[in-house]
Amino acid sequence: MQLTLKEISSMCGGELSTNSDENNIVSNVVINDKEVEANSLFVAIVGNTNDGHRFVASSFSKGALGAMVNKSGNNISIKNLILVEDTTKALGIFANRYREMFNIPIVAITGSNGKTTAKEMLKKVCEAEFGKEYVLASQSSFNNHWGMPLTLLRLTTKHKIAILEMGMNHRGELNYLSNLAKPTIAVVNNVLMSHTAFFNDLEDIAKAKGEIYNGLISGGLALINSQIPFYELWLKKLVSKNIQIKNYGKIGDYCYLKTDIYENSLTEIFTDKGIIKVKLQVLGKHNQYNAVTVTALALELGCCVNSIKVGLESYKAYQRRMETKVAFNGATVIDDSYNANPDSVRAAVLAIANLPTPHWMIFGDLKELGDKTLSEHVRLGQFMFENGINKLLTLGDYAHITGIEFLKHMVGEAIDAKEDCFLHFTTKDDIVAYCKEYLPTSSTLLVKASNSMKFWEIIDSLVS
Repeated sequence: MQLTLKEISSMCGGELSTNSDENNIVSNVVINDKEVEANSLFVAIVGNTNDGHRFVASSFSKGALGAMVNKSGNNISIKNLILVEDTTKALGIFANRYREMFNIPIVAITGSNGKTTAKEMLKKVCEAEFGKEYVLASQSSFNNHWGMPLTLLRLTTKHKIAILEMGMNHRGELNYLSNLAKPTIAVVNNVLMSHTAFFNDLEDIAKAKGEIYNGLISGGLALINSQIPFYELWLKKLVSKNIQIKNYGKIGDYCYLKTDIYENSLTEIFTDKGIIKVKLQVLGKHNQYNAVTVTALALELGCCVNSIKVGLESYKAYQRRMETKVAFNGATVIDDSYNANPDSVRAAVLAIANLPTPHWMIFGDLKELGDKTLSEHVRLGQFMFENGINKLLTLGDYAHITGIEFLKHMVGEAIDAKEDCFLHFTTKDDIVAYCKEYLPTSSTLLVKASNSMKFWEIIDSLVS
């Protein structure tokens, strides 16, 4: 980015404060004053817990050339301020106008699970095809109304492709993000049980996920996963628009999972360019389906079969998403602590089926399930019993209910079952202490809970 304060002010619909150096050239945009570098524009976001306006002065002291602030309640006599009505909205408008300066493929990815995994897989594939320096992708999980605009604002003239992750937990959020980014190609990876506190049912979630197609540019491509039961809901809305529509995922489509020889870590993906045989470095059937989505996207982006294979095989588990680690005593730890919903818990349990036994699991409360919270936690207890979990350690009121259901089935079905196959704890430190004393060296330990439970703290204590 090389834009003056005057240009940015015009693009976001703001105005410069008195005596500003309007020709100061900004090279990057941040919303965290700790990330300020020379020539930064600091945007003072009013968040749920912090007000960025408190850090405007410190941003200037760290080298910021300007700051975007709300007009109300701020000292407009300070130089180099861009004054706007609402900094969050202005950031989005700025990113939208900036995006219009680039005529390159813009990929938008959403889904209930695997958004970040699919984005990172596609990044690897595109880096193999186009070169690492030519590919821009969302950092970490920058997928909301702050993070996604910041990704767009990192675009430069050298980039040949941008890959955007888009998240949501309420209706209308993907509509906003998609219309802001104006993608050339968009996809819904999956529709599963997540954020059910804000939706009536899976169909309601599917409708909200389908909003990602709303912002497609004229002539853009709606890539439809025809394995999703609700995909026809999207088709009905899309047929009247001036966009392309292409299905993948089912036999007969141009791209689908042909077969999997999971014991050998081999995934076979059928494509109209030939069968691609891939040895994924990540566990789980769900990651095979992530790879199919990525393959479908990559083919539409012009990537060759070899780049797809190389990229998928070079992808390793990303930041607490089915990451394989080694415990203090040599046991295998599967760190899936980043976040969780009922379907991702089931996928994780199934994914460790062929790993060393016994299978231990540390499980915590799942959030945002609304009136389905109790029933889903009960169902998971039975699922864990039926799918090879040998010992369950829980933390949280609803996880406790899962454990009781697990124990009920374990004791009822297995004559020699011991009651210590389930233990409930009140602190993470207690779980760590128990594992350090009793975790078998030959075992596999799966750790899973909603992000707010911060179960990575348990893992960090066990693998340090």
